[in-house]
Amino acid sequence: MADPHFVWYEGRQVSTASDLGKELMKHEMPASYRPEDHPYPRAMYKAARDEKGKIRVLADEPDGNAMSPDEYNRALGRVKMFNLKNYKQADSYEEHMKLRVQGWRDNPTEALEYFEAEEKNVGNLAAERAAKDIKMSDLAQKEAVEADAETEFHLPEIPEKRRGRPRKEQPAA
Repeated sequence: MADPHFVWYEGRQVSTASDLGKELMKHEMPASYRPEDHPYPRAMYKAARDEKGKIRVLADEPDGNAMSPDEYNRALGRVKMFNLKNYKQADSYEEHMKLRVQGWRDNPTEALEYFEAEEKNVGNLAAERAAKDIKMSDLAQKEAVEADAETEFHLPEIPEKRRGRPRKEQPAA
């Protein structure tokens, strides 16, 4: 059992009666602390494709052996930005639920599973759309091909184009 009159700091015992000891005691965790009673702040994760197209949540530090110091620093900066983009902190239950609706998950494994499920869902919707495209008129099929050419992703549905003359703007009253 630890002596309650001393606290460990930088490899030595400091008396809790000293000014430094009093300050250190402010930062000590009480023995009755239970993490399950304090769920927030909590880390949230989101998966994304890295610059090479691989799905990941957090990128690994680059191998600096085959790089110049400048290249290594740039690569390290890209890794840091990727990781910051895929990590958030929820400070309350409400914020946690809002982030979950936006696709953020409680751990990296869940984030990967969610991303893959979303990708599969988009692929299924695109396949359904392709099956429906066969039954469309030639003009509609041409518009679908044009819409597909404008993006590199699957389009689960074709954005609707406005037909006819543009609306007249109403004069301000």
